[in-house]
Amino acid sequence: MNSLTQFRKIPILPLIAVALVIWVVPTAVQANEVTHWNQIATDTLAAFPPAAGGAPNALQINMGMTQGAVYDAVNAIGRTYQPYLLETRFNPSASKEAATATAAYRVLSNIVSTVPASISFPNRATLQQTLDTEYTNSLTAIPDSPSKTAGIDAGNAAADAMIAARQGDGRFGPSPWTMATGVGYWDPLQPNGTSPLDPTAWVANVRPFLMQSSSQFRTDGPNALTSTAYAEDFNEVKALGSVNSTVRTSEQTHIAIFWQACDDEPQRRRLGDQLLERQILLGLLAAVDGDPAGGQGRQSGHRVRSVVGATSHGAVP
Repeated sequence: MNSLTQFRKIPILPLIAVALVIWVVPTAVQANEVTHWNQIATDTLAAFPPAAGGAPNALQINMGMTQGAVYDAVNAIGRTYQPYLLETRFNPSASKEAATATAAYRVLSNIVSTVPASISFPNRATLQQTLDTEYTNSLTAIPDSPSKTAGIDAGNAAADAMIAARQGDGRFGPSPWTMATGVGYWDPLQPNGTSPLDPTAWVANVRPFLMQSSSQFRTDGPNALTSTAYAEDFNEVKALGSVNSTVRTSEQTHIAIFWQACDDEPQRRRLGDQLLERQILLGLLAAVDGDPAGGQGRQSGHRVRSVVGATSHGAVP
């Protein structure tokens, strides 16, 4: 293929390694409280209206905030790993369960309460009430003691650090997207033929968690539509993405379902409940800088195949 028209190859392994070191939740905390609040976070954020942050790309940013605070809260108790934001150390005897619940609850409550009033959010009060109940239940299950109090303090400190760090980070800013028309340009058509605006296009300009900027790893853009490279890529996608593909392996199908539907509980059970018990997975999935980076790339290159263009050739969108 013509090297001038190829996407620039980005060495992402170092970035993944950094994400693993920073986001892995210390194994000392009981997995049930970490996974319990991960489930609460997933259920809460997925119930947001799309424009309020329920769209997948925005949801993952909110999940990153939540899991980042949980990581810092637990890690601050008997420091094990490099902190993300919270440098303060707490007594090693502090309750990590109380810290986990408090950090997650505080950040999720902040996310719920700070969705602009101009955006329709009819179930806001219901979601907050559910969070209040879950938090009360979590703390009630922990005997009152100095350990519990210290754990709550650690959770609050981690939540405060995350909330402060994400102030003015670009969420709910103006849409940076300008639609272009013509052959090969992205047209986000729905099955009914309408072409709505992305409800959370602002994700492209959100300040990243780990990268220096959303454009740090931007590619050179798509190949020319008339190039051999574009034809080869298109044919590969069609062959692998077809509903009745004869070349896609079961492993490739498994991977595609996981990354496309990892926020969906039935799909997650299908892929194996044991994954939920791996705190390292929760941390890695929270390293969500790919969403702003992807949005930046789409805005820069414009030409992305539409759903209609893909499905009309037998590919799965």
